[in-house]
Amino acid sequence: MKKLAAITATLALSAAFATAASADTAPVTTTNSTGTSTTTSTPVVTSTTVSSPIIVPDLIVANPPKKWEILKVTTFYKDPNGKAWGKLDPQVLEPTGQIIGDWVEIYTWLGKGWVFAPEYTK
Repeated sequence: MKKLAAITATLALSAAFATAASADTAPVTTTNSTGTSTTTSTPVVTSTTVSSPIIVPDLIVANPPKKWEILKVTTFYKDPNGKAWGKLDPQVLEPTGQIIGDWVEIYTWLGKGWVFAPEYTK
C-alpha cells in the first residue's frame, strides 16, 4: 500500500512537470529606441502552491528489511504454502519486508516470491 501511494505521488509530480514544460507561449511586443517593435513568444508559467507535502512520513521506510544469506539451494514459491516456482543457488536475498508466519517475501527474477525461512523470522 505504501508503494502504491509513493507511485501515485510520483505520477502526480511528473504530470505537474509535464504540464509546465508544455505550457503555451504568450506573445510579447517590445519597442526599441528606433521605434521598431518586435514580437517574441515567451512561455507562460503559472505557479501552484502545495498546501501539504507530497512525501509524507508514512512513505519513508526507516528500517529497511535486513538482507539474508542462504547457504544452500533453496526452493522459492509463488505464494506462501503454494506451488514451487523455482530454486535459488546460495546468495544474499533482499526481502521485500512482507512476512507471513515463517514465510518471507523476496525479489526474484520472476517477480516477488516466497521462501520458507523460520531462521530469518526469529
